[in-house]
Amino acid sequence: MRTTSVALLLMLSMWGASLTSAIAAPALALQARSPSVAVGDTILVDVNLSGDPAGLNYFHVTVGFDGAVVSWTSTLYPSELSGWSTLDETVAGSTYGVTRYTLTPGGLAGTLPGGTLMTLSFAANAVGTASFALDPGIPLAPGNTLAFSPNVSSTIVPDIADGQASVRVVASNRVPEPGAIGLVGVAFLLMTVFGRGSRRA
Repeated sequence: MRTTSVALLLMLSMWGASLTSAIAAPALALQARSPSVAVGDTILVDVNLSGDPAGLNYFHVTVGFDGAVVSWTSTLYPSELSGWSTLDETVAGSTYGVTRYTLTPGGLAGTLPGGTLMTLSFAANAVGTASFALDPGIPLAPGNTLAFSPNVSSTIVPDIADGQASVRVVASNRVPEPGAIGLVGVAFLLMTVFGRGSRRA
């Protein structure tokens, strides 16, 4: 009888451990689409949510960026979040923050493609290394938060799986369009002709 009880307790503890790992806390991570771009290009940075997002109905995310190198331009969302409403979206200095929610019963159903919660778009304005960070210490709201149905007031703070990303911005080496080169040639020719004419006069 005692052996049976010990075996049962062992089975329950193993089941509990597997259940705990299966219900791991959700985590956010940053991932840049490209390691380097040229000045004038667009930088795309994904905010990824790991774990099963089913039931998600609210999130607040803050991302810091290097304002001396890049500037935020827009935020893109997967089609699964197209019906969500934006409660707040602010850029304060070099910090971007957004809060979105849905009133759909049950919140988000299914999974997000690639686990991407949103994609931030930045303009590369100067040569340098653009750094990005989740929850950069001066958040627009108390950190990153998520909420799952049915109670939007029961928010949780997600783990930060990989909260840093960087992109190298290099000088642009774009070759002028053939039409532009032709216009420069025509302008030079006209300057030469008129210059000769003025000297003869």
